[in-house]
Parts: sequence; structure tokens; C-alpha cells
Amino acid sequence: MMFCPKCKSLMFPKDEIFVCNKCGYEKKKKGSVVVVEKQAEKEIVIIEKKIDILPKIRVECPKCGHNEASWILRQMR
Repeated sequence: MMFCPKCKSLMFPKDEIFVCNKCGYEKKKKGSVVVVEKQAEKEIVIIEKKIDILPKIRVECPKCGHNEASWILRQMR
């Protein structure tokens, strides 16, 4: 990893140079550079039963007569 000497941000390899995305500083690569990306293994949890987490209120439906309603609040932009 290379860090920018001006702003201390991480520099990224681009062609034959390292470039700082924050301040634009550039530095020539010395020798060969090997970039290795590792992804940590994450445990996958499978839930086989239905978990009811929606908010509910007791109100009678005029169409079917059921006495419980749930809703979802969404922000529209």
C-alpha cells in the first residue's frame, strides 16, 4: 500500500503510477507491484421459520373482517 505524502490518503495504482484520488498527487511505481485482494469468509445464516417483524395494529378490515393490520413505511425522494 502506498499513502500520499501530502494528504495521507491511500494511493491507487494506475498504469505506471500511483494516484491519490483526494489531492491528485502522482508518484512513479518503483519495481513491480502485486495487488492482492482477499475477502473474508462470512458465515451464512439460514432462517427457516418465518419471523414476523412488521409493526401491527388492531383494526377491523371492512372487506374481510380480519382484526389485525400491518404496514411498511417508505421514504420517497
